[in-house]
Amino acid sequence: MALCARDLSAQVVRGTIVDATTGGPIGAVLVVLVDNDGRDRGRYLADSRGAFLLKAPAPGRYAPWLELLGLETHVQQGIRLLGGDTVTLRVPMQVRPIVMDGLEVTADQRCALPREGGAALQRVWEEVRKALSLAAYTDSIAPYRYELVKSRRDLDPATLAVRQEVSTTRSVTVQQPITSRPAKVLADSGYVIQDQGSDTYLAPDAAALLSDEFLAGHCFTLRTGFGDHQGLLGLEFRPLRHISGITDIEGVLWLDRREVLLKWLDYTYVNLPGGLSQLRTSNVGGRIEFTRLPEGTVIVSNWRIRMPVALEYQEPVIRQRRVRLVAIAEEGGRVAEAWRRSTDAVAFSEVSGMIAGTVNRVEAVSRRGGGDTILVIGLGRKVPVDTAGRFRVGGLAEGRYHLAYVRPELMGLDVAYGVADVEISAGDSVDTEIEPPSRDAVFAAACSMPEWKNDTAVVLGSVVESATGAALSQVEVVSRWQRFRGIDITSGRVDGSEVSVATTTSADGGFRLCGVPMNHYVIVAARIGTSQTWPVEVRLTSAEPVARVLIRLAR
Repeated sequence: MALCARDLSAQVVRGTIVDATTGGPIGAVLVVLVDNDGRDRGRYLADSRGAFLLKAPAPGRYAPWLELLGLETHVQQGIRLLGGDTVTLRVPMQVRPIVMDGLEVTADQRCALPREGGAALQRVWEEVRKALSLAAYTDSIAPYRYELVKSRRDLDPATLAVRQEVSTTRSVTVQQPITSRPAKVLADSGYVIQDQGSDTYLAPDAAALLSDEFLAGHCFTLRTGFGDHQGLLGLEFRPLRHISGITDIEGVLWLDRREVLLKWLDYTYVNLPGGLSQLRTSNVGGRIEFTRLPEGTVIVSNWRIRMPVALEYQEPVIRQRRVRLVAIAEEGGRVAEAWRRSTDAVAFSEVSGMIAGTVNRVEAVSRRGGGDTILVIGLGRKVPVDTAGRFRVGGLAEGRYHLAYVRPELMGLDVAYGVADVEISAGDSVDTEIEPPSRDAVFAAACSMPEWKNDTAVVLGSVVESATGAALSQVEVVSRWQRFRGIDITSGRVDGSEVSVATTTSADGGFRLCGVPMNHYVIVAARIGTSQTWPVEVRLTSAEPVARVLIRLAR
C-alpha cells in the first residue's frame, strides 16, 4: 500500500490574534485546536505580538478556541485541513471582560457536576478550567528553570505554630515544580498510600484536577469568601461517594472576584486510613497557590501538604482504641525565582512575608547599646533589636510563628520563652508589639518553678571527662554558699550556715542549678562516688545573673 507524501506532512494553523475593535495585537492568549468531536488536539500560547502556530495531528475539520483569563472565550469559525495544509489566519477577538463581582451565591444550591450545574456554577468553572489549563500547558512545555525552596515543618496541631523547620534551596530544571500521580491512579488508589507502615500523602496537580476521573468523581457548588477570604469566590468540590479503603479529597478553588483570577486551592483529606479516620480536624490537608506571570503562563508558586502525627491509645474505662493528634508534619515548597530557559531572564521572583515590630520598655536596650535579639522559635532565625526597640524579620513563608525576646545576659534561657504569636501570608508585612518578660518570669519558666525568688539566679554548665573531653551523664553537681544571719556582739562570732542545691547532668553532660543567690560567692563541684572535682567559684550579679561553667572530672 502506497502513501502519498502529502498525507505524511503536518497540518499547520498559524495566525495572529488582534483586538476586534482597535486592530492591535492581543498576546498571552491560549489557542486550543478543537476537532469535530470537541476534543483538544493541540494548544499554543500566543506571544506578545498575538502570533501562534498549531499542528493538527491529522487532516480534518478544526476550530481554534481563544482563551484569555478574565475574558469570554472566543470560538473561531471552523476550518478544514487537508494533508500537509498550512492555513494562515488573522483572528479578530472581541474583548468582553467577564464580571463576577456582582455574582450572587445562594444557599439552596445543589452539588452538581460542572456542566450540569446552573449558569453561575458553569461560569465560575469555566474560569477555573482556563486557569488550570494554562497551568497544565505551562507544565507541559517546561519553559522555566526554578529555584525551589523545599521545607519540612513540625507544627502545633491546634494553632499550627511552627515548632521546627528544616529547609533546602536548590536550582532545578524540571518540567514542573510539583507533580501528582496520574488521575486514574488517584481515583483508583486514593490520595493516601500505605506501604510497610508508612503513609504517603498526595496532592493533585492542574492536570489531575482537569481530568475526566476527577470531574466524574466530584460534584461542585459555589461559596462566598468571608474574613481572610473576603473578595474571593469559591468553587467548592466534594466526593460523590466514599469508597472503603480509599482516601479522597474535598476542598475549594478560590478566585479573585475582581481580577477573575484563580488564586489557590485549599483541600482536606476525606476517609483517612485506619484509626486516623477518628480525627476531626481541617488542619490535615493542603494548599496549592497559582501565580499568573506577565507573559500569560500560570505556575504553581507555593504548595504544602499537612499530614497528621497521631498517637494511638486505649481508654482505661471503656477499653476502646482511640487516636490523638500530637503534631502536624508539613511538607511544602515554594518557587523563590524562575528564569526563562531560552534567555535566562527572570520571569518570576517571590515576595516573601515580613514581621516588623517594636519592643516596649527598651530602656535597658538603650543603656547597654544593643545586643538584644528577636528569635523565630523553631527556625533559629535571629534579628537584632536596635536601641529604639525596632526589629524586622524578612524572608518568611506563610505560616504562624512564635517569637522570643533574647537577652545576652540570660545565656539562652529565654530562647524558648514565647513573647508573641504572629501569623503572616505570603507577601504580607505584619506589625507587632512585644512586651519583654521580666527576668524572674524567664527564670521561673526555665527552672519549671511557679514563682521565682528575688535576687536569685542560675548556674549553667557541663561536666566532661578530663582526659577525653567526653560528656558525662548522671553526674551529681552541687553548689554551696554561706548564708549570713548576723554577728554576736558579745563574742564577735559570725552566725551563718551552709546552704546547697544539687542536680544531676543530662545525657549530654549539661546541668542547670536554679535558685543560686546573687552577690554571693558560690562553690560548684561535681562528683561520681568518691571522685570529686576541684570546686569552681562563681559570683552572680544583677548585670550578670547567669554563669556558665565547664567542669572536668577524672573518673
